[in-house]
Amino acid sequence: MNVIWLVVVIIFNSVKAETKNGGWKINGEIAVGIDGPCTIERRDGNTFTQEEFIKDFAYTKPVIVYNINNAQFRKNCEREEIVKNWGDKPVVLNSANTYSYTRKETTFGDYINRLLKAQNIGTLGNETFILFGDIDQRIWKPLLDTYNLPLWSLPNYEPALSFGIAGVGTGVPFHFHGPGFAEVVHGTKRWFLQPFEKRPTFNPDQSTLQWYYTIYPILKDEDKPLECLMKPGEIIYFPDKWWHATLNTETAVFISTFLSPLPKSKVLNNNEKSEAGIQEWMIMEFTGTFKSDEYILNGLSPGSLVWRKEGNSIVMVTGHTILEGGIKKLEKPLLVLDKCRYVPNNDSPDSHVKVAGVIKRKIVFTSRPKPIITRLARKI
Repeated sequence: MNVIWLVVVIIFNSVKAETKNGGWKINGEIAVGIDGPCTIERRDGNTFTQEEFIKDFAYTKPVIVYNINNAQFRKNCEREEIVKNWGDKPVVLNSANTYSYTRKETTFGDYINRLLKAQNIGTLGNETFILFGDIDQRIWKPLLDTYNLPLWSLPNYEPALSFGIAGVGTGVPFHFHGPGFAEVVHGTKRWFLQPFEKRPTFNPDQSTLQWYYTIYPILKDEDKPLECLMKPGEIIYFPDKWWHATLNTETAVFISTFLSPLPKSKVLNNNEKSEAGIQEWMIMEFTGTFKSDEYILNGLSPGSLVWRKEGNSIVMVTGHTILEGGIKKLEKPLLVLDKCRYVPNNDSPDSHVKVAGVIKRKIVFTSRPKPIITRLARKI
């Protein structure tokens, strides 16, 4: 009788643990990368203030915040619940490599029941397809509306949500983009981060798992990235243009809050105005020609600017290349004029000119474009 009672207790505890993980553990799943250091600063969400966030982290370094309350969203993302409610909805899977240029369409139910698998160490990242970063906001709005946005924010930035689900051992290799938050809903995930100026050593088409077992162990201490294991109820903030890679140490459900600058029309920045109250513009000077798949370049963004802390050095990321330049002061300022037409007193049309801006400085790029990935690891 005692033996039977012991067996019942073991089975009960196993079921309880499975339910606690949201039902996402794959049969035979073995966690990877659980053990390891945490070199990212951590803060308690109950006491971490917006002022502290802006002062110490927003523009300088990542931070992990724990004690995040998203219990309802976590319940909505339990496997049985989410498959029942969203199984027939279309989803787009992305290749798990740096540039994620390949996509596959399927249904959410098909992805969960057939395609969601552990990462094979021999499979490259560009051959692995997972659900992350590319969902139809209109279709998934009812689910996303149950998520509590992070309590901390960047001035003049607006949030956009995206969630994902991926098997143990999967992840996205090193890449960078704008700032944002990422929360673990179920499972665990290890993050690796480095500042923009310190490019990590990696192959953009390798999987994070391959990098973790082949490149990471031989890195010198000074070359190792910041890293930490994240658990449910924890959220990480990554600043603008920070390199980061992820490794799903267990099958994981996660949600990201990407932060994008508000349009100029929504932002009134007095620091960009001259003494006369006129908005200050800047010229960008290049050596070479811009080309685009679009028919015309008008209205397209040439890339993203990164202002270095030291001096007047500026880096521009355009496509998969980097340009380095600096700021120069114009000998004489230039005016940007806007010619307008109007009808005075309902008479014949007339025209007038107004000053739209003043240009006192220019950004000069004299170097040739350099590829973003300059140090590739050998393929395995």
